[in-house]
Amino acid sequence: MALEARFEYRHVRVEGDRGPIVTGFCAVIPPEGLTVLVGPSGAGKTTLLRLLNRLDDPDDGVVLFEGRDVREYDALELRRRVQLVGQTPVLALDEPTSALDVVNKAGIEQLIRELADSGLTVVMVSHDPRHAELADHVIEVHPLNREEP
Repeated sequence: MALEARFEYRHVRVEGDRGPIVTGFCAVIPPEGLTVLVGPSGAGKTTLLRLLNRLDDPDDGVVLFEGRDVREYDALELRRRVQLVGQTPVLALDEPTSALDVVNKAGIEQLIRELADSGLTVVMVSHDPRHAELADHVIEVHPLNREEP
């Protein structure tokens, strides 16, 4: 049985100034719960997150939102439904606890879990493998082998 998708990445490639950031990336983000994109710094997690509401567009491949290519949506219409931070039907998060002390980090993690449990689609980026323990779904993002200039 195929996993139902709120978002789907299909063979996504994104080029950066120094070469590809993401290439051939495929993944499904289900409609409920917390999905964590986890991987080391530089693997392309934030780039993948930015594709969900068209802050960036892929150079190749497609990103689907509820079965429709995000590029078919008016950007403002899409961003009303898909925000990086905010209380909307989808709540995408980019390293939200990276600069917090232990107590505040735990509070944010609890809030994220509560939002996911309330029925929101929550997507969080993290290089902290411990965040995978909070997740209902984990997508591993691996860095490309690139030569540094």
